[in-house]
Amino acid sequence: MGTSNTKLGASNTKMALQVQNLTLNTGREIPAIGFGTGTSFFGRGEDVGALVGHAFQAGITSFDTAVVYGTEGGLGSGLSGLSCPRSSLYITTKTPDWAWTKEEIVQEVEKSLKLLQVTYLDLVLLHTPAPRKGAAFLKKILTDEQIDRLPDPMDAKVMEATRLSAWQGLEECVEKGLVRDIGVSNFTVHHLQQLLAQPDIKIRPSVNQVELNPYQTDPETYNFCKKREFSCRPLDLLVMGGRC
Repeated sequence: MGTSNTKLGASNTKMALQVQNLTLNTGREIPAIGFGTGTSFFGRGEDVGALVGHAFQAGITSFDTAVVYGTEGGLGSGLSGLSCPRSSLYITTKTPDWAWTKEEIVQEVEKSLKLLQVTYLDLVLLHTPAPRKGAAFLKKILTDEQIDRLPDPMDAKVMEATRLSAWQGLEECVEKGLVRDIGVSNFTVHHLQQLLAQPDIKIRPSVNQVELNPYQTDPETYNFCKKREFSCRPLDLLVMGGRC
């Protein structure tokens, strides 16, 4: 990625964590453990950037971000300082709640590429099956008028068509060479069934990223994903908030 921070970015093979890779339904691999930049890092891009080299030195090569986290720029700065080839890293981001048309999805992915300072992304996910209109973070980013113009999350027919449009935007990103694999996040079995039943989709999801931990299990979604041969990825391997 870069030549600066050589000592910090160079992985110490004696100390580094040996992370297993998982094979996706496309045949490509994804590290089983990664550095997530949401939750406690929300809006703290500079802090994320400062920790990237340490994570890489510890053996972490997979980095997960999202537009709404506000950490893409910080992560990009940190990654640019690593003394390693781009091919040795796995970078994931997620689309924002305000992008639902094909054109909007492509535009947001292009913005993410610039912030992350890379020419392609390994994985991009639709962050949510519907816009989270009542979320506090969204009200800090969009005006009330902009939020009102978002698709109605309570209108099932509208959202089914909206998710298809957004998915086709991700497919276009793959066709353009901007993204290698695509998937979804926070999708239930119902959402997955609807998407997979669409005759117009060209690419099946490779990942459904959901919250899975000892305190929150979802065997129905996990088993559905396993049966359909795509990865059901946990949001956090360690539970936040003092319970673990």
